[in-house]
Amino acid sequence: MEPPPYRGRLGTPPAEGYESGSQGRSVDASGAEMRILLITFQFPPERTGNAPLLGELCEDLSAAGHEITVLAGQVHHSFRFVPKEYRRGFISRERRHGALVLRVNAPLTADMWTNKLIGFVVFPTAAVILGTLMKRRDVILCPSPPLWLGFAASLVSFLKRAPYVYVVQDLWPSAPVRLGLWRNRLLIRFFSWMERWVYAKASHLIVVAEAMRRDVRAAGAPNDKITTIENWVDISFIRPLPKDNEFRRLVAPDGESVVLYSGNMGHSHAIDVVIEAARLLSHRPGLKFVLVGEGTQKPRLEETARELGLRNVLFLPLQPRSRLAEVMAAADISLVPLRRGLSVASLPSKIYTIMASGRPLVATLDRGEAAWQLVEKARCGLLVEPEDPQALASAIDRLLSEPSLGRELGENGRRYAEGFCSRQSSTRAYETVLRRAALGLVCSTQRKAVR
Repeated sequence: MEPPPYRGRLGTPPAEGYESGSQGRSVDASGAEMRILLITFQFPPERTGNAPLLGELCEDLSAAGHEITVLAGQVHHSFRFVPKEYRRGFISRERRHGALVLRVNAPLTADMWTNKLIGFVVFPTAAVILGTLMKRRDVILCPSPPLWLGFAASLVSFLKRAPYVYVVQDLWPSAPVRLGLWRNRLLIRFFSWMERWVYAKASHLIVVAEAMRRDVRAAGAPNDKITTIENWVDISFIRPLPKDNEFRRLVAPDGESVVLYSGNMGHSHAIDVVIEAARLLSHRPGLKFVLVGEGTQKPRLEETARELGLRNVLFLPLQPRSRLAEVMAAADISLVPLRRGLSVASLPSKIYTIMASGRPLVATLDRGEAAWQLVEKARCGLLVEPEDPQALASAIDRLLSEPSLGRELGENGRRYAEGFCSRQSSTRAYETVLRRAALGLVCSTQRKAVR
């Protein structure tokens, strides 16, 4: 049976080069255009990682008439303590961003690392059970990390006979191996097998940078199964605003220059290198390093700053998303500090946020990889090798000493964000991929998502 003609939000047929697969499926037209199941560890009110992007994606898909159900992990990445409303019962239910959200609230302990490990086991297991029990969806969407969540999505896909689309935000097991977190050969071999399984069973794969395509292909995925859709930023929300705002007056009451880091403080982010750079620049008057966020490493980092007696470092909790534009605008310089080897396997979404804010960035990235190429292409900041505090301090000092260069880089970033990182075009590309997967359409030629 031939699948029905494609009629997406734009009312246009599929792009040339796509053909109907042998397992074509009819999307139910009696209600919403598509019934989509999103399986993700992070979803708003989380404010770090890909959670804000997924919230915006659900908003746009819902506005286009699709019915979205989200299976999400417990809220804890963006908060030092789990909010009270997410500590009642094993499953909580709410509506957010146009979607029905079923959240799995795993048992809690006093240790953040233990909670994370429990969540890594409990949530994928619960996602398989809940996804199997609920009514069949037309298509399943699952973003990484971690890799085994994709494995869980593949099981739901098999049991419910529904196609799934896997989004490669980070390359696993490459990321933990390069961070030195995984050294056991048997463990690495097992997760390399799982990576190949997840890619093979997915109806389609989305990568967030063209440079990731080669790694996904190396794991056995055919080129015509991969679409590149870069992460995006809401340029109407994150935009250049005056520096003199309430947040800046709070963190720099004496008119200091502000070097900002805003985000997660975990193993992936070299905040200890930022603290050492702050020590190297402690002789420079009128400079404040403002570190905003939560994470497993934050208590240790705060203790390090206290032991060094650094008066130019200020730690703050992660701010409400409604205040993000104001926080970003308060910066003279924003930081993207990744550990060596990590940007080989991931592309930080905060780069797009900084670009949209119109502020220059200093990034510690692996030379030549996707994130490095993005900053070079946009000409929005200075690049230094990872885990080199002296080089980081020198780059910060240069931008503070050359304000005209900082303005130029900030303007370049904003221009790039406006031209290439549109929320509307990116979420529309997701809708197109999901529609093709739901209808059993397969791509017969290499095609990059049209912006």
